[in-house]
Amino acid sequence: MEEILTVMQVAYLLKTQRRNVKWMINTNKLEAVFSRKKYLIKKSSFEKMLNEKLEKYSRLREFINEKNKIQYWNNCDFEVTSRSDNDDYVTVCQAAYLLKKSRQSIYEMLRSGRLDRYKVKDCNKRYITIKSLERVLSSIDENYERATSYIQCSDVYDYWLRSNIETETYEQERRRRRKDG
Repeated sequence: MEEILTVMQVAYLLKTQRRNVKWMINTNKLEAVFSRKKYLIKKSSFEKMLNEKLEKYSRLREFINEKNKIQYWNNCDFEVTSRSDNDDYVTVCQAAYLLKKSRQSIYEMLRSGRLDRYKVKDCNKRYITIKSLERVLSSIDENYERATSYIQCSDVYDYWLRSNIETETYEQERRRRRKDG
């Protein structure tokens, strides 16, 4: 029989709020059954959703792990006129390709400070440091650390015994209420 997760457990694993998990259910990102006044989520549905989220960053992970960055661009199917052949930075188009996002999203990440701009003398183009891309990837890994460790664990019962789900969930809801109210 397949393991079933509650909304609280999924929220804990994804380091998010219960209302966000309910939104994922309502938008069909997670399959759930409504039973006895609460949603129950199959582990396979959770695992599928997690894999889809992590797959979005597969290009970036491959690029970061590549020792020769220039060789990476020569071997990939990325065709664009604006390309950096440097080990320290990439263009906005290259960053958009790696993160599977639009260029507009990359500009927004630059404005918000999630990505760092690389300064090139006498050039108005925007370049992005590879270090900031590494930071984005480590942030993603950190966000999904609980979820991946849960999926990979051999003893689920022991995992939940060792977790601090109640305290963590309570604190998160308390912070949300303080912020909203």
